[in-house]
Amino acid sequence: MVRFKDDNRTMTCLTFTEIPTAVPECSLIQYLEIGKSGLIQCSFNGSFSLVAWYNLDKMRSILLYHDGVKSGDGYESGEFDIHANGSLVIQSVTVEHEAVYSVTRAISSAVSAVSYDISVYTTVTPEATIPVIDQCPHTSGNVCTMSTLNQIEVTCTTRGSRPAIYLSWTKRTHERDFILPSNYMNFTNNNVTYTSIAKTKFFFEESSFLTLLVCQASRVPLNLMKEENILLVERQIDYTSILNPDKTYVKIHSRMELSCNDRVLNLITWKRLNGRQGDVETLFVSIFQPSNLTGMTYKDYKLEVDGSLSLHNTLVEHEGLYACLYDNGVSGGITLHNVFVIVDPTPVFPVVDGCNHQQYCVLEKEPRDVLTCSILGTIPMMKSDKCYSEKPERFMKQLKAKYEILYDSVQPIPYIKDRMYCVDKVFIDGGIDIMTGISEGKLLWDKLGSYQEVVKENCLKTKRQILEGEPGYGKSTLTLQLLYDWCKSLSTSQLKKVDVIIYLRLRQLGGVDSIFSAIRKFILPRDSDISEEDIKEILSQMTSVLVLLDGFDEYPDQESTETDIYHILKKNMFQDLMSF
Repeated sequence: MVRFKDDNRTMTCLTFTEIPTAVPECSLIQYLEIGKSGLIQCSFNGSFSLVAWYNLDKMRSILLYHDGVKSGDGYESGEFDIHANGSLVIQSVTVEHEAVYSVTRAISSAVSAVSYDISVYTTVTPEATIPVIDQCPHTSGNVCTMSTLNQIEVTCTTRGSRPAIYLSWTKRTHERDFILPSNYMNFTNNNVTYTSIAKTKFFFEESSFLTLLVCQASRVPLNLMKEENILLVERQIDYTSILNPDKTYVKIHSRMELSCNDRVLNLITWKRLNGRQGDVETLFVSIFQPSNLTGMTYKDYKLEVDGSLSLHNTLVEHEGLYACLYDNGVSGGITLHNVFVIVDPTPVFPVVDGCNHQQYCVLEKEPRDVLTCSILGTIPMMKSDKCYSEKPERFMKQLKAKYEILYDSVQPIPYIKDRMYCVDKVFIDGGIDIMTGISEGKLLWDKLGSYQEVVKENCLKTKRQILEGEPGYGKSTLTLQLLYDWCKSLSTSQLKKVDVIIYLRLRQLGGVDSIFSAIRKFILPRDSDISEEDIKEILSQMTSVLVLLDGFDEYPDQESTETDIYHILKKNMFQDLMSF
């Protein structure tokens, strides 16, 4: 016999033997939201003659349904009702309804009854349905971003939730999350809702520029809130202090593409610095995108799958310094592009006043008359002294004069000092192999038909080449032959399109950090009026420069990381120049 007592009243019903069913008709853990009507759900599907509900925590009978008749204090007070499928209806859920309930269902006196104990928890949706990062000053799209010098303390909070939400911090890489030490606490003021707080400190490694911190919420019932919020932290640094920008010239109305790094494996941030203090525009933030590899767009820009930034129609207003920061969660780097938009002059040659925009003309002038030369309608601004300045021309003549002395003084037999020849008379072509790849751990080589193939465009696609060989095999002689070809402007030479060659013997450069100082000291005449700044300016105006560095094994400053030679070899300097 099943008997329910409540105060002075007793309800008696038929006696049944309880046996479990194979498939539970009631979920044994259920959640109800405070302030709303609730339903402790069971699926008896109407096939019952009796359903009895009981609060086990309070030892209180709630409601009895028997052969279509409802009774019990819970029903009569209006606090509870029964659903057509036997579920218990709570008209307005409060924290007092958080308890363990027992329900017994019977089909008839001939069939055994079934009982379930159901744990009911009450919930309150927090004020914000995502963990709130207190230090988030601004967002890029849905990503919270901030910058710091070397370390940061961050706090994550949820307020007004029930139950208390457990919060923790992790650092995310493209492979996995790393748990960070976090200080977690929660408190309640009204015994109904809770505030949860988690704090952590993060320190940047020397080789890291970006990191992704994740505040994670766990023990969240019924999807009350999103389970994580992310914070992208950028290391605050003066980009140009650690890297020289790559000069990128883009013709107006043409496509611009600036390289960076793979955005599948990296955090990537693209920024544009317009030159005015504090005027930095964030173009893109990419958070490890192994899926959804379609390009993202911002205004006219597009972030490509490989992490590069592209622009279909480049205008003058797109000039500026572009910075790409990338980091895989362990180490990262920066690429800088100083973009200059080129507008061709009209006409396409310097104009001399009085020539009526003709490229060639004859003017009658007195010895003391003034000639005016102009370049019209060009971007970037070109110095008009290029019309008459002789410094670039003198620089080229002085280079070639030095090179002529070198290639005209080859000693095929070192110990016979009075026998010197022009390199063209003693150089023997052939015997040069080029590495084409690696297969099964072995280097693959192809033989070059001529030394001139070394400077073909397809051989120079990496902009850096290393010539190796035993002493006396002709490495230095080859460089002198290249100087000869360039100085003589041989029509058959691949160097005819090269504006200038810089040839330096590295054994002479001990203690000389600047390559411009080395050129001034070891190539130009002692009395030359061309300064190091002039050399830097002249080379910056050249469209193609080949640097030949002879004898690295004899270089006294091989271990130094402060020299221009080091930065040229590491591609931190003269990125667009060809180097040997």
